[in-house]
Amino acid sequence: MDTDIRVRRKRTSSRASALLGPFALAGFIAVSHALLGQESGRETAKYRVLEPRAGEICIVCDKAIGPKDRVYEFEGQRVPVHVGACDTAFLRNPGHYLARLKPRGAFLSAEPNLAPHVGWGWCAFGIYVLLG
Repeated sequence: MDTDIRVRRKRTSSRASALLGPFALAGFIAVSHALLGQESGRETAKYRVLEPRAGEICIVCDKAIGPKDRVYEFEGQRVPVHVGACDTAFLRNPGHYLARLKPRGAFLSAEPNLAPHVGWGWCAFGIYVLLG
């Protein structure tokens, strides 16, 4: 064969690695998305104990608290509770009592909902389609 006619083919990556690259990237993104949605194990680590003030009302029983009771700080808000049964009830189910402090409405929220709305499988599939 004549050297002028011969066409040189450029070396490309193998077909298998070209297909597995987007899968690997999509898998990495899906795993990191799932791990970011997890919360810490204990919820009480978020609270800081403050000194009670006169006139504060217990969030559990709606009665005035005294100087020996506790006040937790959660997201910048003071949450007063009585020491004993009220404190135990609050720490057992804090979301129930803290819901009273958050605004309700269609467009109001104290914090954005950080929970993932799309499953990791759909996220990985979407990324694979976009990369393809």
